[in-house]
Amino acid sequence: MMRDVGMFDRAADTGFTPLGVLDEPIWHEERSLARVGYLVYAGALGFEVAISEHVVERMMLLGRQAAPREWYGLLVGRVYEDDVGRHVVILGVVPDSEADAHTGFVRTSFDSELRTRMAARLLYPDGVSVGWVHGHIRYGARYSSTDFKNQATWTQPHSIGIVVDPFSDPRLGVYRGPEGELLEPVMPSAPAPVTLKSTGGNAAPRPEPMHVSAGSLVRGVWLHRIPLVVILALVVASVLFGRTVRLHEQAIRLERRVSDLEQDRVAVPILQSVPVSSHDVEMCEDAAADMTSVQPMRTTP
Repeated sequence: MMRDVGMFDRAADTGFTPLGVLDEPIWHEERSLARVGYLVYAGALGFEVAISEHVVERMMLLGRQAAPREWYGLLVGRVYEDDVGRHVVILGVVPDSEADAHTGFVRTSFDSELRTRMAARLLYPDGVSVGWVHGHIRYGARYSSTDFKNQATWTQPHSIGIVVDPFSDPRLGVYRGPEGELLEPVMPSAPAPVTLKSTGGNAAPRPEPMHVSAGSLVRGVWLHRIPLVVILALVVASVLFGRTVRLHEQAIRLERRVSDLEQDRVAVPILQSVPVSSHDVEMCEDAAADMTSVQPMRTTP
């Protein structure tokens, strides 16, 4: 991944200031509440970053769609702070559709990244650009020497860099800060079992068992099976209707056939009962002889 570092030097000429040097809002909330349904990566001094699972799936999809080329995008999230320290929550990823992507590298420009940042602010008005992400294709989710140089342009200690390779294991590499510290995944801990505490030497009251009558159980099963009964009734009705239509068509065709046979049986006796005289036969023979003596008429062009 190659990034136009000089684009920040031209910020004064264009009036654009990278969001990384602006004052970012700091949210105050417990870590367990701020990152439910997230993958957590930890670093030094208690720093942690939580990435939404649907964001991870989207990054994998972007990597598969871009293959065999690499791709580039911006990470949008929130910066939190609690008693342990500062941590980041990744809310989304916005790909740079104008990046110059190739098989072995991807290059972004000042204009394309500016438009990507503007799109990120429109899509995530409650977040800020907290880092960048790009993809590798079948050579590992780890930074190259060029990637470390690009990570150094993100000067905030909580700036996040992610490399994605959906065709390798591990599929995700997470880095932070200008030094490019590799963060390690944190395995989610199992929830603590719920125990009932006793007060005053008396055990906590146990809930009474729920009694279910046979009638209510039968009614519940019957109500549960109503949709299946309706579906079966509709299927049977459709089959019977189709058979009825086919039988009606066959009856109509049979009736027409019988009518044609009756007409043929009536017409044959009528023709046989007509008397034919010898004079009529001679006239028919003379007419046939005249027809054979007629020569065809020809036309000349």
